[in-house]
Amino acid sequence: MTNHEQTTNKLNGWIDKVLAFTKKNRRSIMQGLLVVLCIGCIIYFMPKGNSAFSNYKEGSPWEYEQLVAEFSFDVPKTAKEIEEERDSIRENTPPVFRQLGAPSEFYSAAISTSFMGHVDIESRRPLFNNLKSLFEQGIIADSDTIYLPARNNSVISIYNSTGTHTTEIRNFTTTTEASASLQRHTLPTASDTIDAIDISTFIKPNFVCDTAATSLAIAKGVNAVDSTIRHIDEGKVTIRKDEIVDKITARAINTYIEQKEKLEKSQGKGNWLFMLLGQIIFIILLQLLNARTGYIQQLQFHLHGGDPIG
Repeated sequence: MTNHEQTTNKLNGWIDKVLAFTKKNRRSIMQGLLVVLCIGCIIYFMPKGNSAFSNYKEGSPWEYEQLVAEFSFDVPKTAKEIEEERDSIRENTPPVFRQLGAPSEFYSAAISTSFMGHVDIESRRPLFNNLKSLFEQGIIADSDTIYLPARNNSVISIYNSTGTHTTEIRNFTTTTEASASLQRHTLPTASDTIDAIDISTFIKPNFVCDTAATSLAIAKGVNAVDSTIRHIDEGKVTIRKDEIVDKITARAINTYIEQKEKLEKSQGKGNWLFMLLGQIIFIILLQLLNARTGYIQQLQFHLHGGDPIG
């Protein structure tokens, strides 16, 4: 027997052993292959994440290529930031006051009821001009100062005559401040009796606080607080290469990565529905495998030229 014939016989013997082993364990082998196939498919379709962007640091340059948003998304504020902004609105919203009448009406009433017959109006013209100016600027009651903003007590909102919108003013005064201002302009002469006049009796507030309207203005401001810092449209550059990653941009990158992973899951990649579908396919293939028990014999028949083994 030649070396070629010996080699051929050994090869045929090895093939026969492999086929015999395959025939004996065909179901286990096919089941194992199906398991490996299913696991491979599941791993392939699971979200890969965005680990490529995981090494960036806030305050450092962006080392990757520019990041372009594949979808539109909002960069949210933290709960603490939202609450701080709302607290600021509560403390700084100007209170709403209503005007009780025209400044000229209050001025005329003060002159007619308090000064007529007591002093020479012409000689006290600076006093009356000052009184007129105070009413034009606006006088509020001392008791209404409790409604002034905690951090900025020099601004109030005044409804117009129709009550449709408000205007902010800053030069108003209180009844105490108005009285002190007038006292500086009395300068009585011997013929005057103004010292006997109680100035507080004609310094009447012409602005009064509307607490309901103030509460409504604060509520509107609080409810209008935006829960997002920035909106990024699809196709827009989130950050460019070598650009410094600031605090807001870092939050935008994190938000983009998180939402991208959620979007991939919602599209059926790696979620429980795909897992279930893979298991169903696996079971069906096993059933088909059990039903086709003769395919190994057919394979042997063709390999040995029509002479089945065993």
